[in-house]
Amino acid sequence: MAVRRVELPVGVRGALWLSSMPGRWEPWSSFVDEAQRVNLALTLCLTEPDEVAELSPNYQRAIDTGTLPGAWVNVPMRTYD
Repeated sequence: MAVRRVELPVGVRGALWLSSMPGRWEPWSSFVDEAQRVNLALTLCLTEPDEVAELSPNYQRAIDTGTLPGAWVNVPMRTYD
């Protein structure tokens, strides 16, 4: 998984990384490795829970079992097709 770092304003502490849904387009282990590499502390998920389960079963399993690297917050944004 390729994470992209967002440049934060001067004086803002921490780091912000953007990526696609973990485990959807790459092996789950790639996400775990990348999360450890960047010291990921929180995953902010913008996807509806049923869509996570459908598109990335390994991601859903990690959420369900509490094995996701770092904390997890879900703020689902509805898709309007």
